[in-house]
Amino acid sequence: YESVEDIDLIVGGALESFSGFDKQLLGPTFRHIFRVQYRRFTSGDAYFFTHKTNPHPFTPAQLEAIKNVPNPRVAKFVCVLTLAYPDGYVESWRAESHGEILEGPRGHEGHGYDPLFYVPSLDKTYAQLTISEKRSISHRGQAIDKMLAAYKDGAPKREVTRLE
Repeated sequence: YESVEDIDLIVGGALESFSGFDKQLLGPTFRHIFRVQYRRFTSGDAYFFTHKTNPHPFTPAQLEAIKNVPNPRVAKFVCVLTLAYPDGYVESWRAESHGEILEGPRGHEGHGYDPLFYVPSLDKTYAQLTISEKRSISHRGQAIDKMLAAYKDGAPKREVTRLE
């Protein structure tokens, strides 16, 4: 290749050498991108409730109002994972986690709504799940699994139009 710009990011990242990182799912490029994006994501509006000025997802008044909503208080988390290529090609994977909102928190792990998001089939809140349990049922984990399955054999073949 004449330039690093001649290499598709997904293909290059998927083929990247894992030497020294044999226990990792991602090579150094994707780990760096995920790390940067995670920092940006957790300092943005989606995590407003983890900031010191508003440490809880619901105010005491909102938690009190929730008690007036009959059970089950069904809820869902939704994740749409999107890859947008420089040439305008876009792919998305959507996943949902279904549960209920409790009147009060249970558990100490996780963040934000995790202590209030109850999963009936496991009889636990997200804050009571182990990392592997949460990863297997979470909306984010499911969306990532869908993307990885789509790219397990490399990027899908498509005609690429380079925008200049």
